[in-house]
Amino acid sequence: MFSLGIFKVGINQPFLDWVILFFSLILGIIPFAIFGFFIGYILEANIISLVSAFIIGLAMFSSGTIPLPGMPEWLQNLIPFSPSK
Repeated sequence: MFSLGIFKVGINQPFLDWVILFFSLILGIIPFAIFGFFIGYILEANIISLVSAFIIGLAMFSSGTIPLPGMPEWLQNLIPFSPSK
């Protein structure tokens, strides 16, 4: 992604900014990796797919990817109770 930003888009940043961005992304990945290991260790293999589908659905319908006006009314009423709001 960094090479795409540098060569294709033409983003010009000092090298130190790219290093800081890289390590920031790595630090941001760590909690999700730990959560994934925790879920994989605690739950059985056939249940993990259900939990993953629930988490992905929760992320999509918490108005992060789908615009609020495009959702059904009953789902719009649930958005204030989602974790991202």
